Amino acid sequence: MRIRRLRIEFCVLLIVIAAGTLQAQSILVLDYGSEDNVAQDALNNLALPFTLTSDPPSFDTELTGGTEWDLVIVDNPSNSLTAGVETNLTDYINNGGKLLFSYWDLDVADPLLQAALGVAATTSLTTPTEIHDWGTGSSLWARPNGIGSPITVEADSWLNNGDAMTAAPGAVAIGGFTPGVTAGEAAIIVGNGGRTITFGHEFDSLDEPAITGMIENAVQLCLQNKHVLLVEDTSVGFSTTAHDALDAEGLIFDQVSLAGFNPALTSGIAWDLVVAEIANFPFVTDDLEAYIASDGKVFISYWDLNNAVSLQASLGVSVASSFLAPMEIFDWGAGGSAGQIWTTPNAIGASIPMTADAFANNGDRLVGVDGVEAGGFTLTPTPNEAAVVIKNDGNCITVGHDFISLQQPEATNFVQNCIHRLCNPPPANDDCANALAVIEGDHAYSNTLATTDGPSPCGAIGSDIWYSYTAPEAGTVTLSTCLQATYDTALAIYPGDPCPADAVDALACNDDFPGCGLTSTTTYTMASGETILIQVGGFAGGMGDGTLTISFAPAPLPTDVSGFDVVLVNGEGDVDGGLVVSQLAYTAALTTAGLSFIEIEPNVLGQTLVGCPAVAWIYNNGTFPDDAPVDAAIMEHLRDCVLAGNAAMANGGDMWGFLPPTAYDDIDGIDTDAASDGGDTVTDLEGVAGSSLDGFVSAYVQDQLGNDWTDVLALAAIGAGTEIMGENQELALFSPAAAAAAGADYNVGVYYPHDETVAPGAGDTFSMSIEPAGVDDPATFLADCFALVFFPAPDGEVFSRGDCNNDGLFDIGDAIAELDILFGGTGPAACDDACDANDDGLFDIGDPISVLSTLFAMGDSPPAPSFPECGLDPTDDLLGCDTQPVEACADLK
Repeated sequence: MRIRRLRIEFCVLLIVIAAGTLQAQSILVLDYGSEDNVAQDALNNLALPFTLTSDPPSFDTELTGGTEWDLVIVDNPSNSLTAGVETNLTDYINNGGKLLFSYWDLDVADPLLQAALGVAATTSLTTPTEIHDWGTGSSLWARPNGIGSPITVEADSWLNNGDAMTAAPGAVAIGGFTPGVTAGEAAIIVGNGGRTITFGHEFDSLDEPAITGMIENAVQLCLQNKHVLLVEDTSVGFSTTAHDALDAEGLIFDQVSLAGFNPALTSGIAWDLVVAEIANFPFVTDDLEAYIASDGKVFISYWDLNNAVSLQASLGVSVASSFLAPMEIFDWGAGGSAGQIWTTPNAIGASIPMTADAFANNGDRLVGVDGVEAGGFTLTPTPNEAAVVIKNDGNCITVGHDFISLQQPEATNFVQNCIHRLCNPPPANDDCANALAVIEGDHAYSNTLATTDGPSPCGAIGSDIWYSYTAPEAGTVTLSTCLQATYDTALAIYPGDPCPADAVDALACNDDFPGCGLTSTTTYTMASGETILIQVGGFAGGMGDGTLTISFAPAPLPTDVSGFDVVLVNGEGDVDGGLVVSQLAYTAALTTAGLSFIEIEPNVLGQTLVGCPAVAWIYNNGTFPDDAPVDAAIMEHLRDCVLAGNAAMANGGDMWGFLPPTAYDDIDGIDTDAASDGGDTVTDLEGVAGSSLDGFVSAYVQDQLGNDWTDVLALAAIGAGTEIMGENQELALFSPAAAAAAGADYNVGVYYPHDETVAPGAGDTFSMSIEPAGVDDPATFLADCFALVFFPAPDGEVFSRGDCNNDGLFDIGDAIAELDILFGGTGPAACDDACDANDDGLFDIGDPISVLSTLFAMGDSPPAPSFPECGLDPTDDLLGCDTQPVEACADLK
């Protein structure tokens, strides 16, 4: 297993709890004539910043100025609001805004504002009147500050002390000016599903500690964004497990009795979660079934579920049988998001232990008809023994046990986990099968609580979410979370169908992209109309928030490279940093050799190439972390050109032991499966004895000290048939220091001369996992590499036909030399092939005659290789150039 680098990640869990500190929100306050400033006091007590205005014009400017306010508070005890403010408040409410509203003169306000608040009618109060809790179980009275009832009133001299109100349909009155519920006497109305809270009383005349505490409750309820209803039957001393779990999760909730459950459920508040711990008496389930049918979320523990058949269907369960003795609940290893109820945020053991109780009926054995059986009353999954069922859509969790017999704190921790799962479900695109179709642009996401259902081609990808993208035309798509995520990201691309089963299915993958820290960028060249699947996850399953940016560049016109000697593909990112720069070493060496070249950046979007260079390719990819993703399309084109006669050099510290395979693997002589992602101990180099680099010795400077990850290379097995140019490869370069540190061979260079019988006319390749600029003398090293790979020594000697005296000229001197050798005894010739001017396979009198005919009688030039060209003899004969060196052609040897 590769441990790529040490990562220290800090996970900060921010939970909004009653006694803690709320995260900062955008809050706008109008305090218009208040003497006690209770709204400001409440916000200060909660350590929440806010924007304060003290008159309608400035308030109106802020309200309509473009800020998306999370909460607006109006504390208006004495003055009148303007018509413009009332209109804009109405629009704010109707557009989904949250409003905490106290206004002494609501009876004369715009009827549209009254309707938006959920107020149907108002009557002015002429004397200060205390406010009573009307027993709805609302958290405004109970959590997190317990408010006594009634809230007393201080006497004042005003003749108008507020309004008694009537709740409109869909709104609910939670307090009033009478001890019991009385029509037309409401003092506090919750409307718009819980988004608005209207006080028909001025705050200044109310008991200040009490009203300040209630405003704190209201602010936290509004900013929590979760409206939770709890029915917990404790009438005969049953547990408060669900109550305690909600407190532990930091959720503010409305708690009602069994008798008050259905009225609260249908009150008009948009409940985000219903929690029901019912351990004693049956109850009417019609309203709960309707809530579930409308996609409502519910956690329920009900000992008598066997007698509520229609509710069973809504919950996706059936009841196998009731049990009498208490039974512990075991984790059935459901895994995925279902398994989170055993792990997040509390790690629960293999089971929830039990304690004895005195009740004859302790619950029901369940069957998951339409859900996942996540726990049961047996050690392993057993038919008809389920204890916990999660309905397939994840909205309902049913427990077939009463909690009084389950041991604490495990029972409370487990219920908190279930509530956490309901309030924080996995993303909708958690599974590949539910990939979200996206287009170009920025896509905010969170993979928090995401499960892992895809492979891991790089970066140990986990906690993945999925997208699909279709190319509008041929071109290159770029996916990036670069510096746009709160955690260590990893990205992968797969074909659009089916969902990937293995890491080898990946088309592209990136963990950490150069310049992006621990975040990622990857590209893929697409055909018009092609669809891909995108896996967005975290290194080693990391989770957090991020933005996935998708950009697309249409394919540019192809670049024709056929007019150059060499193509230098530069994927090296260290031109802007690092200790060595191989790109510059290559360009200098090519210039010195007199070779024309074109430089290609493989990560240029949509880069396509046409043709092959005259001599060779060089693929310079750098070393981690300043390398670039290998361009699979260019590597395939490179392979095809090598098979057509080009030579190739490739180097990169991550090209074999870590990155996905490419077409170049067919022609590099390396066993990619046996190559390994190395370490950082390469500080010297030697040529392998007996190889083409035998005798080479050099110190080596890593590009990034402690971060190169130089691959360890291995030869493909002889006769394995994995290399398509034969089995002539040789280990050519290794590091003694790295080998000593690893306790094994540490090969970093493989030379692969093609086998003419297997791949006729192909070029040769040389692969290195080092940076050539890191050696002592890069210029000499690269010149030797060029001579080895680009201009390999031919079989036999090169010569120029007709240059018999080997002086680099073709003139009368050659005819004289031939006659002298043949008849004057001055031989032997430096090269009989050069003196065989007519290429008849003989060195005789016909050859000087042929030379003289060419020079003075306009005869044909000698056959190839004719002066001034040098080359091998293309014809088979008994002549050769073995007697003496052929100096005139020595530079081509």
